[in-house]
Amino acid sequence: MEAIDDAKWFRGQLAEIGHTQASFARLMVELGDDRLIETIDRAIRRLANGSVRASGEMRALLGALRQRKQEN
Repeated sequence: MEAIDDAKWFRGQLAEIGHTQASFARLMVELGDDRLIETIDRAIRRLANGSVRASGEMRALLGALRQRKQEN
């Protein structure tokens, strides 16, 4: 899968769980990401614009969040 395809997938996942890029960055901090918020924001922007591919960890996190939302 190309990074551009990952970007489209990532933006769709965020929409599905009801998050913007900024709110997702804040959620990552709440969930224990200890990086600076600026670093998290930059990583999310790079994912969303197709500069990098989504990692397996990011895919797992979004899958878990999507499942949690469906259960509620």
